[in-house]
Amino acid sequence: MKKKGIKLNLVAYNTIIHEIGVFEGVDVFVNLGREMVKLGCELNVETYNIITKLLCENGI
Repeated sequence: MKKKGIKLNLVAYNTIIHEIGVFEGVDVFVNLGREMVKLGCELNVETYNIITKLLCENGI
């Protein structure tokens, strides 16, 4: 999406974090969360809920 010049919003990032977390693993979605912050997209309660759930599902 970024390669096509599409600016991601919070909803898009939350969706991507969830899907990546399910299929790719912890390191990938944590790095994506960091990227969100660097790009000025603040994490919200939903984002933290997704991250917490994925961490618990991965035994962390």
